[in-house]
Order: sequence, then C-alpha cells, then structure tokens
Amino acid sequence: MAAVYILNCKDFKPYLLSLQSRISDKRRQRTLKMRKKDPQLLCIGAEVCLSVALGLPLPLEYQTEQGGKPFIERAPQFNISHSGDYVVCAVDEKPIGADIERINRMKESIFNRIASPREKEKAATLKEDQLLEYYCTVWTKKESILKLTGEGIRKELSTVCTESEGCYHTEKTSDYVLSVCLFENKEIETHFITEEILKKHFNI
Repeated sequence: MAAVYILNCKDFKPYLLSLQSRISDKRRQRTLKMRKKDPQLLCIGAEVCLSVALGLPLPLEYQTEQGGKPFIERAPQFNISHSGDYVVCAVDEKPIGADIERINRMKESIFNRIASPREKEKAATLKEDQLLEYYCTVWTKKESILKLTGEGIRKELSTVCTESEGCYHTEKTSDYVLSVCLFENKEIETHFITEEILKKHFNI
C-alpha cells in the first residue's frame, strides 16, 4: 500500500529548527544560505518528513537518477513536494509522484495555459466558487504525473489530460490541494505528522 505523509512546518517550527543540525550537510548548507525563515523551514521539513515516511534516521543522503528524480539506495521510492506551510512525501515500492499547492495561488490565466481542451470543457461546467479548487486540482495532478514519470518540465502541460489519464489520489487539506499519482490504482494511506510522532522518531 502506498502512503503520503503531511507535515505542517509552521506548526512545528521549534522542532524543525532543532533538527537543522541533524539533516544532510548539503541540505543544511542550503538552509543556511536562505535569508527568509519560511523557505528554510520547508527545506528542513522536506528531509524531516521523508525521514519519518521511510522510517530512517537523519541525515538522509539522496542520489539522483538521470532525469533528476531523487532516490535512496535500498529504500522505497518516494516523491516530495511543498507549498506554503506544508511538505508532503509520498512513498511506495513502485514509482510515485506527488504535488501540493495552495488553492489561492491558482489563476485562470495559469489554468488556460496548462489545460487540455477537455479540462477547459470541464471548467466551463463548474460554478465560480468551484473553479479555483478545480484549477489547483488539475495543476497538482499534472505535476504529480510528470514527477511520477520523471518527465518534469520537459513535457508541455497542456498535452496531459487529467480527465482521461492517470491513477490519482487527490484530497483537500485546509486551503491546499494534494495529488498523488501512480501507474496503477491502489489504496493510499494519509498520515499527518504530529508532535508525538516527531518526538518519538527523533528522540526529542
């Protein structure tokens, strides 16, 4: 069974900052160059969330495939995404892609640029108060399928139709939309990382 782990970095800021010295050197050096605290927390949170998801201790040393997709030797496959206050990590034995975005960041102009004809037809049937969430759902589904396949930004988003292809799990968390994509339909468990989990996993 696949799983997705969700970490609200803002809620656990003190814990993440206390773990900064324990993350991988490469990621820690990156955080030290960041002037703003929010991106710094997301950077720390990405490795912390993955550590919990994989059940592995810090630090985590990543390698990358030719297309840039990260992996860890002898560990399940994973994919990380972050937006606003949240970091998510999707894990499975087989390839998996994930994306999370804040709903209010989506605009009609962005949707029109990345949407397929069928998705535009679907949008035309929705009420105005449903559109932003649909725009965000389409975006996260497209991002998750491209991260699943490793194609990333090399593929034109308008050529991907989320109304007709892909095995997706999509859910709304607060004012965010999260989508996970797999090559086959299967159940996905959602886990919210809590204070208790952080204390137990990292012995803090």
